[in-house]
Amino acid sequence: MFNIKNFLKSNIIILLLLLTVSLQVNSAQFSTLSSSFIDPQSLPLTINNSTFPKAVIYQNNIMYAPAVEYLTMLGVDSNLQSLPSAMTINGKSAPLSLLAIGPDRYTGQNIYYLNVTATADFIGATCKGSGNQLQITITRPSGQYSVNTPGSISGSIVITRPFQSGIVRITEEYINNARMPATRDVTSCGLPQDGKFSFTNLPPGKYTITAQSSCSSQGSMSYNYSTNGYYYYITIVTTTWSKTLSLGPGENTRVELQDGKEVFSQQIQYVNQPYIYYPRGYTYP
Repeated sequence: MFNIKNFLKSNIIILLLLLTVSLQVNSAQFSTLSSSFIDPQSLPLTINNSTFPKAVIYQNNIMYAPAVEYLTMLGVDSNLQSLPSAMTINGKSAPLSLLAIGPDRYTGQNIYYLNVTATADFIGATCKGSGNQLQITITRPSGQYSVNTPGSISGSIVITRPFQSGIVRITEEYINNARMPATRDVTSCGLPQDGKFSFTNLPPGKYTITAQSSCSSQGSMSYNYSTNGYYYYITIVTTTWSKTLSLGPGENTRVELQDGKEVFSQQIQYVNQPYIYYPRGYTYP
């Protein structure tokens, strides 16, 4: 007789085995760290003169720190939602070679760690070691900028058709409170006739610049005998340009938006009585 309980039990066991194998395959591309931790009180990792509060692992002469806490203390924007296939730091795709997998000191569960010095190099900071190089201080690059220094985006739009109104808008990609990718408006300005724009004081991140212009023209007056009304068509041409880029700390980027996409639409406008211009001195009928 078919036993549904045994059948379900067998399938659950198979599912758990497949999940375990999948996790092992995903983690196989990263270095596996030992469970030998460095006590932060005796050999601290310091960031901008503040001691990193979490335990770190020192293996093969490389120091690794828990990824989430390390990036938070560095003051950078990061997206770890797509691990183990992708990771972004300050809006830029970060190499997965920065990663390693090891046990959390307090839970024993495997978590992601980051190579301390290589990650600092990636964001443009400098690392200074002392003694046996277990104590590392990350400071702002000499004569440059810190990881949170704002930058600017400026540029021009190649406009091929006269327009009557327009706007240039900047939106930002970020991770919301639910830890899901989202988009928000940052700033905007009117589209000048020469197509030049400039936005300053932008923090590091991933931005999309969108410009849009609008031009309308009125057709000749016509008469609709079925409604006994006059009407004319208004033709509207909307042109849109768009470009996405990543802005690094203190970076001043210039871009050019070309190949705007045009969309044509028409509206019908009814009037009760067309306006007729009579010359001066004319006797009205």
